[in-house]
Amino acid sequence: MGILLVAKNEFLKSLKYKKKLILTVLIPVIAVIAALGINSLMKPSINIGVIDKGSGNEYSRFKEKAVSIKGLTIKKANEDSINTDMILAKYSAVIQFNKDESFQVICLDNKVKENIEQIIKSYFANGDLHGFEDTLSEMLSESMTVAQRGGGYILLTLIITCTLSACNLIKDQKEGTLKRVFVSPYKPIIYILGTFLYNLLNTIVQVIISVIIITILPIDIGISALQLLFIGLTIAIIATSLSCLIVNLCKTELQASLIASVVSVIMSLLGGSFLPLDKMPTLLKYVSNATITKWLVIFIEKIQQGVVNTDAFAPIAIILGLSMLMLVVACKLGERKFA
Repeated sequence: MGILLVAKNEFLKSLKYKKKLILTVLIPVIAVIAALGINSLMKPSINIGVIDKGSGNEYSRFKEKAVSIKGLTIKKANEDSINTDMILAKYSAVIQFNKDESFQVICLDNKVKENIEQIIKSYFANGDLHGFEDTLSEMLSESMTVAQRGGGYILLTLIITCTLSACNLIKDQKEGTLKRVFVSPYKPIIYILGTFLYNLLNTIVQVIISVIIITILPIDIGISALQLLFIGLTIAIIATSLSCLIVNLCKTELQASLIASVVSVIMSLLGGSFLPLDKMPTLLKYVSNATITKWLVIFIEKIQQGVVNTDAFAPIAIILGLSMLMLVVACKLGERKFA
């Protein structure tokens, strides 16, 4: 009952600042929708630079053939800045057409270079660029799905917003509110769990609103609304648990905000939000096991595959276990901090 009473008091307190409450709900909702919307538009692409030293018409013919291939972009390259353009990833490769109908492919990746050389040989022999279509299809099959990338971005966003909301605990300590509370029969752990419950319910509301809006909008994320809701609720548990740990670990709101930002970004980088897990170096694959983001990405993958077995439940068990561990550690730290 004490935990529920603390959560209720946090809600009543937030009603005193209605504008802040509305912003607290809307900003994460907008961030979630933007994350899924932007990721739904992200498709594999190949940017090719062309240097025409031949007849002068080869660039036009090559570009005309490439128009029908979605994801393939052809542009004129500057010979003087090839190295800079390649380092900055402006082009996947640069093709130089020569006068004797020979060509040269400039690329930093030998495997990609060999692939493009075969495609250009086929282009000169048959006049088609179907090889690029096959390459794009392969890139699409190997890349992360919209739901996986979106889930990682949503977790990153909610960790930060949940921490900002949970910072009320630090604020209450500075203002002396906690001293008055602890004079009552309530122990620190009751207040910590009460604020955790309030933040969790607040985040769940944000997730539900986001799912409703995404369902209405023409955004294809590859999963159903019910699956998205289940994933969102899982992310809400992770984010609120981690934010509770961070807040009870820090002395100031600024410290908590900075740590939340750094931790969420590192988790995303190592956990597979930006780079597919199977593309990571072997050492980073082992390190990623310690990040909850990795298990979230695997969990989303299992949901998309429709797998219902022990392998499917293992990631969610690890996620809930780590979340529970973070909450327990947060309570222990809070008891010492506020005692």
